[in-house]
Amino acid sequence: MTEEKHIMVSTRENYTRTFEECDIVLGRGGGGVTDVEPTTQAINNMKKGARKLGCDAVIGMRLVSYQGKGPNPAIIIAYGTAIKWLKP
Repeated sequence: MTEEKHIMVSTRENYTRTFEECDIVLGRGGGGVTDVEPTTQAINNMKKGARKLGCDAVIGMRLVSYQGKGPNPAIIIAYGTAIKWLKP
């Protein structure tokens, strides 16, 4: 089994370290027994998207929630900008 690459997530948008923007990534989470579960699920799914792009981090991360329908109506969307750190 290969170890998954760690993806840093931050709400900060500005860094002194230079980077290349790859794409906007998002992840969805829903359901769960606690309020934390859908949020964690959404962030982890967003990180998977950044990992697929070969990125190092997601910056400017935000969360949006809305009420869906059905037995697990809470829907959480995590989104941000996937980046690759550039060598100095």
